[in-house]
Amino acid sequence: MSVALLIYIYIFSASLILSGFSKVVLRYLGKYEKVPRTVYIEELATVVFSAVCCVAMFGYVYEVPIIGALFWKVVSVFAIVHLVASFWLPKQILLRKELTLGRYITFNVIGYLIGLPFYLMLFSYSFISFPSGAV
Repeated sequence: MSVALLIYIYIFSASLILSGFSKVVLRYLGKYEKVPRTVYIEELATVVFSAVCCVAMFGYVYEVPIIGALFWKVVSVFAIVHLVASFWLPKQILLRKELTLGRYITFNVIGYLIGLPFYLMLFSYSFISFPSGAV
């Protein structure tokens, strides 16, 4: 595996962990009160789900079977549904209200470009390269 890919998975995973941790700490300190509760719940659920997906990313990079192929296929399908449905979830609705159209589009394009390798590894691990001999 390339060094760039390894750097990506570690930075992506670390940013995911820090993001979830910071949301909990900010909420505890009362600095996150302006954010609607539905957005907060959605963000935490997304962090947890993405952390599960990161396990597949590590399985892909290190070519190790983790859990089972069927589990990762279900996770991948759910990830596609979540990605498409995200435009109607509370966080995106809030962003559309708060940002100008140009900034909203820029924000989403950058987010999708950063997440693209993540989704490619998840789908490849689930449907193409799940290590042989595994369930």
